[in-house]
Amino acid sequence: MALIVAALSGLAACQASTPGPESAPTWNGAPAPPADVDAIRATIDAVNATAGGPVADQQAQLFAHVDPARRDEAQRCPTATTTVRLAPVVQGLRELAGPPVASAAADSAVSMAPDPRATVYGLPTLIRIFSGDRLIGTDLTTLRLIVRDAGAGPEAFLTPFCVN
Repeated sequence: MALIVAALSGLAACQASTPGPESAPTWNGAPAPPADVDAIRATIDAVNATAGGPVADQQAQLFAHVDPARRDEAQRCPTATTTVRLAPVVQGLRELAGPPVASAAADSAVSMAPDPRATVYGLPTLIRIFSGDRLIGTDLTTLRLIVRDAGAGPEAFLTPFCVN
């Protein structure tokens, strides 16, 4: 009997180490306007769709979802060798007060003036790190997301972070 339990436990551990579909967080209880929550969810989902796949695919998604005014910071990251899956703690989503939001001005210069169309959020997140399809580590962080009204509705951007 103990051998069967050990075998099943080992099988469960192997299955848990791959980046396959997981139970998605429930976003409808998030303490933010529903349109902002939808924009944040879309950004997280886009990054997670590439977890466990080719590193270049995820790097392209991360770059596409980094705040446009700060993409130069993301380009300075070392070459990534892993991918990540973001598991947010949605109930922890909160608006952040603090430094002004960097925004690209019409002449492409970065202005540190507050952007009245932007809201900065902190989102506690478990990061699962993958090498290929194997889980090799975890980390905890608070993602900073900037939600801007893009005219057709809000759009959420990540602040730059490097995946190694």
